[in-house]
Amino acid sequence: MTTGTPYCADVLCDGEGAQPQGDQNILGVYFDEAGTISETTVSFGQPVPAYLCLLEATEPSGVSGWECLVECTGDFPVLSWTPRGNAINVLTPPEFAVGLGTPLPWQPTIVLMDILVGVFSAGSSEFYLHPISQPSVPGYMVYAAGDDPGYLIPFSWSSGGEEIPVAILHAEAPPAECSLDPSELAFGDVPVGEEQFQLLTITNSGGQPLSGEVPAACGVFEVVSGAGPFTLQPGEFHEATVGFAPAGQGEYSCSLNLGTEVCAEVPCSGTGYLTYPLCDLCPVPLDFGNVPVGGYQDLILTISNAGGDTLTGVVPVVCEDFLVVSNSGPFSLPAGQSLQVTIRFTPPGLGYYDCTLVIEGICDDVPMSGTGVQGTLSCVVTPDHLNFCTTYPGMTDYQSFTIYNNGDLTLDGCLTETCPAFYIESGGGTFSLDPGEQLDVILAFTPPEPGPFTCTVQTGVPVCGDIVCQGQGQPLFGNPDILGIYFDEDGFLDDLNFPIGEPVTAYLCLRYCSQRSGVSRWECEIEWNEDLPMLAWNLRGQAVNSLRPPEFSVRLASPLPWQESIVLMEMELLLTHLVPCEFYLHPLDGALIPGRPAYLPGNDTRRILPTNWPFGDETYPVAILNPEQPIGNIAPAPRAMNTTAGVVLSWDYDEAAVDGFHVYRRVEGAPSPDRLTSAPVSGAGGHIRYTDPARGIPAGTVLFYCYGLIQNGREARSDEVRITLGGQVPTADVLHPVYPNPFNPATNIRFELRQAGHVRLEVFDLAGRKIRTLVNENLPAAVHERVWDGRNDMGRPASSGAYYCRIETDRFTALQKMLLLK
Repeated sequence: MTTGTPYCADVLCDGEGAQPQGDQNILGVYFDEAGTISETTVSFGQPVPAYLCLLEATEPSGVSGWECLVECTGDFPVLSWTPRGNAINVLTPPEFAVGLGTPLPWQPTIVLMDILVGVFSAGSSEFYLHPISQPSVPGYMVYAAGDDPGYLIPFSWSSGGEEIPVAILHAEAPPAECSLDPSELAFGDVPVGEEQFQLLTITNSGGQPLSGEVPAACGVFEVVSGAGPFTLQPGEFHEATVGFAPAGQGEYSCSLNLGTEVCAEVPCSGTGYLTYPLCDLCPVPLDFGNVPVGGYQDLILTISNAGGDTLTGVVPVVCEDFLVVSNSGPFSLPAGQSLQVTIRFTPPGLGYYDCTLVIEGICDDVPMSGTGVQGTLSCVVTPDHLNFCTTYPGMTDYQSFTIYNNGDLTLDGCLTETCPAFYIESGGGTFSLDPGEQLDVILAFTPPEPGPFTCTVQTGVPVCGDIVCQGQGQPLFGNPDILGIYFDEDGFLDDLNFPIGEPVTAYLCLRYCSQRSGVSRWECEIEWNEDLPMLAWNLRGQAVNSLRPPEFSVRLASPLPWQESIVLMEMELLLTHLVPCEFYLHPLDGALIPGRPAYLPGNDTRRILPTNWPFGDETYPVAILNPEQPIGNIAPAPRAMNTTAGVVLSWDYDEAAVDGFHVYRRVEGAPSPDRLTSAPVSGAGGHIRYTDPARGIPAGTVLFYCYGLIQNGREARSDEVRITLGGQVPTADVLHPVYPNPFNPATNIRFELRQAGHVRLEVFDLAGRKIRTLVNENLPAAVHERVWDGRNDMGRPASSGAYYCRIETDRFTALQKMLLLK
């Protein structure tokens, strides 16, 4: 045995190595440390690791030394030989006689050495294992046991002998790879009639040849050089010059296909624009069709600058029987701008008429034609009679009718009336309606006294006829000058249920005032039977009280004006416990009229008028807070349904037994519901249909709804109904009819947006004056709802009559008519 050092003599050993048994003590070269891959294919250009492995060693003590010669054929240099463990090799690689300071432990595969092979070209390399030049066991490679270095075990070849390769390494060139510079040809804005060029470089950055073909053109994008087939060796490149000459104004795009899947398509884009004006006319020709003699037809001609620079010209005023009624004369249009010209055809008689409108400048002439035909005069009045039912003397009720011209000729007339108790609020006097137009008229009814009244409103047009109106002056029920305490300003709600701990407002009202001049002074005393704190007394008008509350002797600098219910004073109370609280009215000690509360009219402060109790006398309560009156189960639970407008609730009820409803919504998990209605709602025919837009609530949310039934001032809740909120974006822009209509005091305006954008929702009177802006903001695509409370932008109540709500977005404009009645 050779020691490998000059300081130690070689050791001669006698013995015969044991022959390997079966598949044990196999020595081989592998491309994984598990000793399973003996042949592999890689792409050249990088080092490849290999491993000298002993498989299934028969010595469980491991390996303390080994020897062999490794041969590697082909042009693949071995970059490094690295024996595993604390090893010393006494020979020169690729011969190895390795001694280990610490034995390599036994395992199914023992890696003896790491081999790093440089693969820098295509081809194959074979690995062989041989005995060293002076083997310890002639003709064999051997290793020494871990616990007995003198015990030598021969290796068996994994391939069957030293003339057969134990491993094979194949190297292939990497595939072709295409690099494009630039990856996109963006030409930007190019004037029509000019051409711009860009250079495209195709590079083979892979290891195999790259073949393809550059097309001669791609739409308007022309390859002026470098078109045709190409084949690129690794590292080579091909150049192509692409030109863009827009044929006209607009955007152009195309994808340049290079004829190989290795190269991506090259997007080409550019925009052509004109540096000179271009006149576009729409529509051409102008065909007015059949127009009644005595009438006219308007059409709009749009002149647009579809080019660049500035388009100038002159539109004539007249062309025989065709008159330019708007935007005649000189015009100047920058690029992209338009001018709308209104042209009117008024046939002077029966027959065909034509003319050519000659526009000075570069615009083409516009042929125009129309035919005069015999026209008809027709009118529809809706409704053709008005019934005002009953109105109290001194009060005013409003109703409206519409005159619609559904004929072919202009409708000229004059609306007049000479009737007591009736007058035209708006739309009266002379009118002229073109075909398709309509006139909205509001008629007011103010009976001076009880009794029936009739009136005929004359249109002045025989085909329209007249409008017959009827009204009834309602006698003041009960006694006039009734003084009472109410929980609404209209003087109707004289009992109320209200939770404790919250303030409530009560009103001292004079109802059915017999003096049309109003009230200049009043006196009375207020009493209630419970310990109910009074937070404030607020006198209406410029008033001074000369007594200490709850006694009042009030003088007013300006009389309170007449109305059906005159509010004299507001009272703010705080509820501390739920027991019936009764309110009484008494005369003062030393009253102006002994034993009676009294007031003075506005036009004669020397006249004293007694006030009457709503019922009975001063021993009867005039109002009750939290009366003990049970509410029966007189209405079913609500029904709920998902719609594009939101959640629609509906239920039926007995109109004679119910005063109104409040609607409540609770989100799943919330302890209590939220009230959705600001004022009680009611329906027609004993049916309620209420829509909750559910704005801002995500689809899929579980909601619970119920309603509060109001009866005699008290409220009781129904059972809740459960529904999962759906979600659906509207498919169209819609302004729905307002509901209710007519209305007092508020109406709901619902609209749908199919796209998000800026919205203006406004209220106008019939004269076109803006009354209220309800929306002026950006809104999402959804169903929306707003409420108009009958007030203007200053917060003041609008007068009774007809109004329009108008919605305007970037996409559509719509109107809805509504009638406010008081």
